[in-house]
Amino acid sequence: MPHSRNLSVSSFCSTLSMDPDNSLAFFENDNYSTDELVKEAHGIVKKHQQRLSQAAPQKLKSYDLAKLLAALLDHAPNPLGARYVAVALHVAAANNDSGHSVVEAAKAWLDQLVLPMLRIALEKRSEPSSSHWTPTLDQTAQVIKSADRKEQREFRTALAKRERYRCAITNAFDRDRVEYFDELGRSHEIPPGPVHKMAAAHIIPSFLTSFDDAEGHKATIRDAASTWDLLQSWTQTDLRGLIGGKSVSPPNGIYMTRDDHEDFGAFRFYLDKMAFPNDANKYRAVCLRSRLSTGDRSSIVNFNDEDPPNPEYLRIHAAFAQVLHLSGAAEYLEHLRSDAERMVMLHSDGKADFGEALASQLAVLGGSGFDYVSDSDVGFV
Repeated sequence: MPHSRNLSVSSFCSTLSMDPDNSLAFFENDNYSTDELVKEAHGIVKKHQQRLSQAAPQKLKSYDLAKLLAALLDHAPNPLGARYVAVALHVAAANNDSGHSVVEAAKAWLDQLVLPMLRIALEKRSEPSSSHWTPTLDQTAQVIKSADRKEQREFRTALAKRERYRCAITNAFDRDRVEYFDELGRSHEIPPGPVHKMAAAHIIPSFLTSFDDAEGHKATIRDAASTWDLLQSWTQTDLRGLIGGKSVSPPNGIYMTRDDHEDFGAFRFYLDKMAFPNDANKYRAVCLRSRLSTGDRSSIVNFNDEDPPNPEYLRIHAAFAQVLHLSGAAEYLEHLRSDAERMVMLHSDGKADFGEALASQLAVLGGSGFDYVSDSDVGFV
């Protein structure tokens, strides 16, 4: 069974302090099927379930690192992504340290993949400047360039035209388009039905393109690159196609109402392809923690054929949403977000910034900032 090496298959080795040669050889060993490795990895998680469950952040006990690992195994967008997680757990468990390395592996995925993505998704920030750059961990000169305002406008316009000025999720019509028709005296062209303000939603968040000058924020850049590398390894998707402003191209976008945009960006709902495997552009919107702007828990989504969303990106978004939901991470971040919003409302001078308040609650980019339960607290030595 051949395995692709064009992605950084052994990237987790540096992150999880593992031997890259042994790990890569394990990953590419045809004597071990992916199904067998995943099944055995579930056994490793079960063996250390108590320790993993009790090693969650103290601030919210409902979060469960054992459930996180199980979700990463079960909902990887690609079988090789599940194999990557399974191999990491096998190598960690081989250290014979009573599960300490398995817990550290779970913390690494939490700190460097799950929480950074959610932090960026939940943080209300302005459009990034095109002068901001973020390097990858790759030994090449590849860089990720954030989109400027002109590119964002072009992105929105392209998505609006593709969806005929309707929300792809709810079919609501664009309020700006209604105003445009009214100004031209063409009100008769306004279709019946609900009207909403629209937004251009990214499928894969541009979370690696939102940092300040690299010279002054080397730690931030390094951590962002680790997140990017872990995401590519788990999804087994070459995301270099989003480099250089391509994150604001139609394949990475969906036109939807502002309310639905917020929920989609925070992974509160996703687009499921399983219900329509034979229709390339048809999906079902599935809500996990909220309802759509229509009040419904699901809807049928039909994209137009002209430059539709990339199905790989939608699969990644759906997989990540399910991991967050099953592991309790989404609830954890919503809890922190509520705290941040209260901090802003209580600020007397009215100058408090939501993003800064959330960052103070969740110091992801400089380390997790979480108080994990120690070994002595859970009775391990």
